[in-house]
Amino acid sequence: MATTRTKKTDSTNDTNTTTNATDYAGLGSKAEAIRKAHVDHPDWTQKRIAIELTKVGVDVTAGRVSAVLRGPSNDSGKVDVETIKRASTFAAEFKDIGTALHAIDQVGRFIDACGSSTKAKTALETYQAVAAAMQ
Repeated sequence: MATTRTKKTDSTNDTNTTTNATDYAGLGSKAEAIRKAHVDHPDWTQKRIAIELTKVGVDVTAGRVSAVLRGPSNDSGKVDVETIKRASTFAAEFKDIGTALHAIDQVGRFIDACGSSTKAKTALETYQAVAAAMQ
């Protein structure tokens, strides 16, 4: 008895796709459709959401899905008095503003390279453990 195997090359081909055009097309905005698809199918990737919505007439890209799911940036550049006080304390630890700004830039680049502050901390802790073991 012969068995036929097929290789699945794209996760969008699975049979659990329950996208219905009326579920998403009538929501009023692409952003609402993206959010609903994400809630309805939390296991879908951003690319998959874009593909499935485009299939039902909501033409979006994976980049647009990413932007909508990320939400608005609250980085308006404005600071309140409490934030300025924290900056003063932070700068005092480094003796001058220039050194404090340099430290922020260095740490920011390290965190960006690691992907998150949690991963950056884990990397440093792991490095510390390895260095201690090699002594």
